[in-house]
Amino acid sequence: MLSSFLSCGVSVSLLAACNGFVTTAGVLPTRTRAQASQGLSMAASGEQWIPILPIDEVPTPGTAKSVYVADLDLCVAADERGLLYVLGNKCPPANQPLSFSLVSNNVIKDPVLGTKIDIETGDVIEWCPNLLGKLLSPILGAQPENSGVQTFVVRQKGGTLEAKINVNAKAEYEKSYWKGILDAQGKADGSYY
Repeated sequence: MLSSFLSCGVSVSLLAACNGFVTTAGVLPTRTRAQASQGLSMAASGEQWIPILPIDEVPTPGTAKSVYVADLDLCVAADERGLLYVLGNKCPPANQPLSFSLVSNNVIKDPVLGTKIDIETGDVIEWCPNLLGKLLSPILGAQPENSGVQTFVVRQKGGTLEAKINVNAKAEYEKSYWKGILDAQGKADGSYY
């Protein structure tokens, strides 16, 4: 029964047309912002289906849960209909856990600053609208251009919820980071010695 709820925010007819099945593993045919800009290069860079958690441990409708998988802090959220989503677990602008949030009407809302995020796309809908957010806005500043949360494609396989994750993302990021630090010291090109 729960498997019929696993589609990730697209209409059942669209999902059936894209994938040919709905009830056994509803896979979201959308892409994250990073994937859309990189196109097919993401597939070659290490995307894999990673087990997130057993289906019997998914959050109840309207809530979210934190999981740590493949060196990533993730938020598994269930909307009021029971549809499941996997997002990055850092809510902008203060990076508090998104898993503390409540979910309704395809929006996950930060309980501290009130930032509202579209659960399907990860895009910010409303930036720091509550009183605390308005008081801190001179410190936090205006909404940055790429201030959303990364979203992941999900499916059910057997009794497990899985997400399609680039398992090399952290290593790719750190590779350029450490090279930059070494360059600043002159060690990457040997000029330090």
